[in-house]
Amino acid sequence: YWPFDYFSCPNYIAEMFIYLSFVLLSHRSSSIFALLIWVVVNQSLSSLLTHRWYREHYRSSYPTRRAALVPFLF
Repeated sequence: YWPFDYFSCPNYIAEMFIYLSFVLLSHRSSSIFALLIWVVVNQSLSSLLTHRWYREHYRSSYPTRRAALVPFLF
């Protein structure tokens, strides 16, 4: 399970990529862009909050190199 070595919630990032692929495969309407923006903002905030919760509750056993969204940055 290598994604869990780098991300706290790889399923959130995968969902962002799924909606990005919808945008790329669709007719690029404004509603699908709005949906993509909503999903990216929602999942970004959720992953940051979840990452913070993991770090607070699993201090001693939580890997320090694990990131919320972008490896080695957040």
